[in-house]
Amino acid sequence: MLSIIRTPSRVVTIGVLVLGACEPAAMSRYRRARVDLPQSQPARLDEDPFAGATVLDRRALIDAVLTRNPDIEAARAGWRRALSRVPQVTALDDPMVSYGLAPLSITGDAPFGHRIAIEQKLPITNRRGLAGEVALAEAEAMRDDIDAVRLRLAAMASTMFDDYYVADRALEVDAHHRGLLEQMRESAIAQYTAGRAAQQDPLQADVELAMIDRERLMHETERKVVIAGLNGLLHRDPGAALPPAPKLLAIVPDNKLEASALTETALRERPELRGQDARIRRGASSRRLADRGAWPDVGVMASYDSMWDLPEHRWMVGVSVDVPLARGRRAAARDEADAATDEARFKR
Repeated sequence: MLSIIRTPSRVVTIGVLVLGACEPAAMSRYRRARVDLPQSQPARLDEDPFAGATVLDRRALIDAVLTRNPDIEAARAGWRRALSRVPQVTALDDPMVSYGLAPLSITGDAPFGHRIAIEQKLPITNRRGLAGEVALAEAEAMRDDIDAVRLRLAAMASTMFDDYYVADRALEVDAHHRGLLEQMRESAIAQYTAGRAAQQDPLQADVELAMIDRERLMHETERKVVIAGLNGLLHRDPGAALPPAPKLLAIVPDNKLEASALTETALRERPELRGQDARIRRGASSRRLADRGAWPDVGVMASYDSMWDLPEHRWMVGVSVDVPLARGRRAAARDEADAATDEARFKR
């Protein structure tokens, strides 16, 4: 134990100043992220999202999916979970207090002997700051995952809306074709009865009607599958009714964007790419944290020992230093960080 100062009050003052000045930079970004953190707003799943609607609207369907689908709330919860790691890994270690006594001094004429000590690790190696950067980068990746989930659900809802429209129109075409075939069959029967047509003409019409009925059953099955899929996105019963599809689809105006401009926008706005960029930053911070593991931790302590005869010797202050000998553990941590960075870079 190295005695470095004799006045305990000075130790406390210096310790407070050092600890107060060592807040990791990640904490300021964490507080800004907490302000932006959206509150969970679970949807009323017992309500019909299309009550009063005469036809199913694409925009209304997408909005309902983004409101009701639990995957979005799960992604938000994942962001909150990851963000909550930041203050945990950047916090100071709890101080350690120890107390000991001389049991044989409890009874008898000898003075009661006891010792009390307190020790606090100092964040001089910036491991807390690097650990905060790792946790914050992971939280930023989880935040981008929310946008990725929303984009995926919106694309699925829009695609299934088109499938629903096609299924409804196919059934409408089937009904129209069946009406025409029934007229042709009646005409063929009349012609055959009058002796002006062969017997195979009404039989051929019956075959065509059977084929139309088969197609109608196939299209009805496809429609039920699409409805079940849409209700799954809406977190409803698979057989819940939906408004019919519109007769005509709205024409999206052609913005005449160049392919290069669309590609540039996609690379800039794609949430999956932003998420992988955050994971690359996490891997880089993890590597720096692993490298910093070779630095020893330093702690300060103060103690009072009543068993010293001289009062000047009863108060002690000192420092403690970890000896980082586990080289294999640090090498494995570096390999893990490098592999995580490579994984995110390849996925990007």
